[in-house]
Amino acid sequence: MRHFIARVAHNRAVTHVAREAAEPRRQPLDEAAPSDAPTPHEAAETRDLHDRLGQAVRALPLSLRQPALLTLEGFAPAEIADMLGMNPNTVSIRLTRAKAALREALNPAPSQEVRS
Repeated sequence: MRHFIARVAHNRAVTHVAREAAEPRRQPLDEAAPSDAPTPHEAAETRDLHDRLGQAVRALPLSLRQPALLTLEGFAPAEIADMLGMNPNTVSIRLTRAKAALREALNPAPSQEVRS
């Protein structure tokens, strides 16, 4: 009888160890642990800014929109000038105007209070 009980205890211990080894180790999640992923608020702000930038670019006149889009795609002003058949100086001027228009569209100045 002793031998039988020892064998049952041994088998239960082996089964327990095998199950524990098969399961992944679990640790409590530390909420204060740093993460590289943006917070949901940051992700929403980024999406909103991206959407606003897209709308502002689409609202530009074609003469400013083309150089602006090509710049956003990573082309240099000299490359844009070749693509559009323009003088590089003209492209630079249009880019400056496009940036100013986009800056104004994305960050409108607060309205001035009128004093009476």
